[in-house]
Amino acid sequence: MTWDELVAEYGYRSPPPVNDFVELASAAHHYRYSHDAADRDEINRSTALWALMTVDKEVDAALADCGLDRARLQEKLGLSEYAPDVEDGTVHDPYVDMLFAEAIHDHLRTRTSRGDMTRKEVALAILQSVRLQQRGVLPSRLRQLGLDVDAAILSLENMYALLADFSKSVRTARKRIGTDSEITASGIVAVLQKLHPEYGGGRLGHVLLRESVGQYLAVDEWLRRVRTRYDMDAVGRTHHEVIDGKLLVLGLVELDAALDKDLMKSQVLDALRKEVELQPLRARGDARWSTDSLASEDLLGRMSIAKALAHQLVDLNGPVHSPDHRNSSGDLGRTDSFVVHIDGPWGSGKSSLLQFLESLLIEEFLVVHVNAWREQQLGSQWWPLHRALREAIEDREARGAAPGEDSRGHREPAGGEDEFRATPRSLGRGGLRAAHPWSPRRVRAKLISRLDVICVRPTAFVLAVLGPSVLVLSSLAVLVLSAGEFEWWQQVLATMLPVLATATVAYHFFMPDSPRSTEAFIEKSANPMSEVRLLFKRTLSRSKLPVVFFIDDLDRCEPEYVIEFLEVVQNLVKDAPVEKGASSGAARPGPYAFVAADGEWIRSSYENHFRAISTTEVPGKPLGYLFLEKVFQLQIRLASISEDAKTAFYESLLGAESRSSAPPEQVVQAQELMEDFAWASTGSQVVETMRGRMPEDPKLRVQVRSAATQRAVELGESYATLHELSPFGRFLEPNPRSVRLFVNLYAMLLACRIAEGTPVGVFPLALWAVVEVRWPVLADYLRSHPADVEPGKFSKDGPPHLKDLIDSPDVVAVIRDSGFGALTQTHVRQCTGNVSSTTPVQGLRVP
Repeated sequence: MTWDELVAEYGYRSPPPVNDFVELASAAHHYRYSHDAADRDEINRSTALWALMTVDKEVDAALADCGLDRARLQEKLGLSEYAPDVEDGTVHDPYVDMLFAEAIHDHLRTRTSRGDMTRKEVALAILQSVRLQQRGVLPSRLRQLGLDVDAAILSLENMYALLADFSKSVRTARKRIGTDSEITASGIVAVLQKLHPEYGGGRLGHVLLRESVGQYLAVDEWLRRVRTRYDMDAVGRTHHEVIDGKLLVLGLVELDAALDKDLMKSQVLDALRKEVELQPLRARGDARWSTDSLASEDLLGRMSIAKALAHQLVDLNGPVHSPDHRNSSGDLGRTDSFVVHIDGPWGSGKSSLLQFLESLLIEEFLVVHVNAWREQQLGSQWWPLHRALREAIEDREARGAAPGEDSRGHREPAGGEDEFRATPRSLGRGGLRAAHPWSPRRVRAKLISRLDVICVRPTAFVLAVLGPSVLVLSSLAVLVLSAGEFEWWQQVLATMLPVLATATVAYHFFMPDSPRSTEAFIEKSANPMSEVRLLFKRTLSRSKLPVVFFIDDLDRCEPEYVIEFLEVVQNLVKDAPVEKGASSGAARPGPYAFVAADGEWIRSSYENHFRAISTTEVPGKPLGYLFLEKVFQLQIRLASISEDAKTAFYESLLGAESRSSAPPEQVVQAQELMEDFAWASTGSQVVETMRGRMPEDPKLRVQVRSAATQRAVELGESYATLHELSPFGRFLEPNPRSVRLFVNLYAMLLACRIAEGTPVGVFPLALWAVVEVRWPVLADYLRSHPADVEPGKFSKDGPPHLKDLIDSPDVVAVIRDSGFGALTQTHVRQCTGNVSSTTPVQGLRVP
């Protein structure tokens, strides 16, 4: 049996370092056989052990410390005259003898580590076979040479167990550092910095590290301390599988304050934490100052809400429509855009929700980030939106598809210890590898963007270039005729330079490529928004993926800018021009947008701006709410976090260790409960399945709620759900927008309440959705004063117009005389998520 056949029998691979040892052992043993020092031409354990000591300094040092001298072993094997460097290079098939094969077999049968074979592992397998079975010549030979086998096994076990938990990158860094010298944590990261400058979205390669500051320890001691910061079983369940370079850096940060400061100051730490699937454990009481940066792990239960939104968006995007499909508006093949408002006060986690949502959408969508607050000083409101879209498309086109990736940038695992799956977290924002600023792909993408701009106003551009160019060329022609003959290349150069110079000036003056030229573009255009829409349409058509905008910090902008910006969103995103596909004639899906902003800020901006305008009053729906209803197809209000989520978040700030594992019976209970969700046909049945069966362990409750949310979202538009909601249609206003808002809102309210641990039954939630759609100002008031929903309990300090509204016949028909029971203050608290997870669920069935 050859060496490769032996290893492959158990599904493992022999990496190059092990192959080097095998080649040396094969050549050396052939030398022994040809010089009558061995009776068979198959690698035995003695020759293999000598070859391992020859090629691996750490194995050599470990065995030497336990009494085995390599030179004496070489002499004992008849290899004193053997010189590997001067051999004739003859390749010998690496066949192994029976005892060597049995040693490897016995080790691989009980192997628990991941990854490829290592040389230290082979040496350990040989010595373990010597200790277990005193067969062959090697046991007596090692005794004669003075090796303490038990001590050698212990030394190799410690070394092998340590390195088996780390990736190839970490082992490469360890090899470069050397095991004899001591080093700081920053010094280790400096070595990784050279190996992987792309960590942290490329930020690690630019960090200035203070390598001489901090505690000096041997590299193996640093690795042992980092390993104690991770649950290796948890690591094995992630795409990392072992502690790779990124996890090592994060572990070292927990051990060294100087490194923590350097990486935090350069914003590498936050970027790196977004790229990994788990964080290192902290010692209890190791509390640190907490930044207000975006969350990298879901501690507040927002991921389930993000999954619900992602599911709805992916379902809305769906497959490409057939040519004969018509939507509700009658457009042929049109997939409508969709604009969602994520409502919540400052600091409620809106930006973190967008981050989680991005991690779920980035493989199927082109995510475009727009920070309205940062861009509000740049003039025209459409310019930041278009520039962000253009840059995102340029970046995607410039990155392209790397070897092993498909056209969307998805990488297939290539195997090996340090390979990882191409997830959104591992690939970073954009999902693809980084591209040089002046790479051919990026230059080409930028040129196409400029050509798109020129195509919007081709006549003005050509005239602006043609006039000055004719004058300049005429002047040059006169000079040429008067000065004599020129070389041909001089004539070409003299012709092209004026044209290029004139084109550059004309482009920057007439085309919207900067805030200043954008203002000139609008001033010199008879119909600027028509040209802007055309430019936006051309840019959208370049994206191979559906486009989704993430618009954040709009609630920090001036009121006038808020109104103008949302008008742009209305015209360019929600009412985006239809772009038909070249082949099927079907429209491109989207674009879509998520706007994270405080709803009160937006409503106040509209109401203050149009304060002097007299409009027809809609009961329970002031002017600001009408504008929000016009812009957004769905509004999601982030409610208070559950007690479990608050406890987990608080403990994370204190650096508390993860809680102990849940009892096995609770794990079984949670698994059975999640399996039962598959039998539910409506969201309310999911809620009823959860009632009275939730496990006590907080972590298991989070898992169950996540599974329940996912199932409820899947059932959101099922026939059974729509049939369940059909009795509530009579309470809605007789227009399509109200019906659409009601269905969308009910599905997301149910998902949010389940995710937050406050599930509620169908009839109170449906009635509350009616209140939110028809009388949003009343819903906002009752959210803060739930007791006022009950008859005769309206607060004396409450607004008189709301007192009249809540007693009006239309509202009374919904909240008191609906036929399904009256809405109580408990219902209101449940529907708005402002109750603890222990509150009993009411109103599960429709009468």
